[in-house]
Amino acid sequence: AEPLRKFVPTTRTQQKKGQKTIITLTDDELKAFNQRKQFLTTDMVLRLPNNRFPFKVQTDASDEGIGAVLLQIYPEGNRPIAYLSKKFTQAQRKWSPMEQECYAFICSLDKWHNYLSGIKFIWETDHKALTQLNQKAQVNKRCERWRLKIVEYDFKVKHIPGLTNTMPDYLSRSPVDEAEEDPDEVSLLISKSTQTDFLDINNHSSIVTAVQTRAMKLRNRSLNDKNDTTILSSDTLNKENRTIPISIEQFIQAQQNDNYAKKILNNIKNYKHYIINDNLLMRRTNPPVPYVPQGEIRKTILNIYHDTAANGAHFGRDKTMYKIKQRYFWPSMYKDIDNYVKSCILCAQFNPRRQKTPGTLKPIQPPDGVW
Repeated sequence: AEPLRKFVPTTRTQQKKGQKTIITLTDDELKAFNQRKQFLTTDMVLRLPNNRFPFKVQTDASDEGIGAVLLQIYPEGNRPIAYLSKKFTQAQRKWSPMEQECYAFICSLDKWHNYLSGIKFIWETDHKALTQLNQKAQVNKRCERWRLKIVEYDFKVKHIPGLTNTMPDYLSRSPVDEAEEDPDEVSLLISKSTQTDFLDINNHSSIVTAVQTRAMKLRNRSLNDKNDTTILSSDTLNKENRTIPISIEQFIQAQQNDNYAKKILNNIKNYKHYIINDNLLMRRTNPPVPYVPQGEIRKTILNIYHDTAANGAHFGRDKTMYKIKQRYFWPSMYKDIDNYVKSCILCAQFNPRRQKTPGTLKPIQPPDGVW
């Protein structure tokens, strides 16, 4: 086989060692050189942020990743301030297009929070379904969670054709930054309706629970059987259930004072998910559990099953939810439990960190590109 160089035409710059070559540019080469100078001195160069001009965010998503551009609207046109280009994880590739497009905007806000927080700006996207993101609740649960996360920002959503969304489109098709899992960080919410003080439950003589044992014989009975839910005294309870210092009569009285419970009690035939057992409103589950009215009872239940050493031991959201839903029900219990656990000071202070601790400081390598 002949060497490859025999089939490659030599160039005018290929000379022997030590010889100098005078380079003469052709018209095409000179045109390309001038274009390069133009690119380096016009729109393609990043501008420094200037608060006198409004900001604009353009985003897009593809099968590979997301792209975004932070722009400012100058009198002579849009000028780029920063770029974002990130790959998708394997899980994120399976998201719906709406979720991927929304995720691009969420990442943009996380990266450019210092520029966009506290000011009005425009978000331009070619996904028309997201134009109502900041106007109404979303059916998609992931997008709804993100919508609640970005309520602090003041922005207007504008739909643009995909043909004009070129910069984010290119950045999304050739992503640069490595993929990251969505941290699912929701602002710490302290619910005044659920956070309570610590209750002392060492005195079991006054404790009467409302509701269910978890004996297997009760699980196998019919939902409509009146024996499904028994009025239990402290003598018939095991130690696990001796937790709620509320009598059955107090429970029934609290339900009768609750507007939502009264509505169901007066129209029980219209609510197929509820039954009445000895004047106690129950949720039709297997086994049935009582409806917990608003007020101090919910606070007490949350405190007992999360804070107390006897029953709660400061377990996380899922374990606390599992223990409570075995015995009680109210419509917003998942949200209340989630907020209660997140607002627990002891959990925040003593739970171990799941992330790797920061390492020592190292020199920052200069980026290869503008983003």
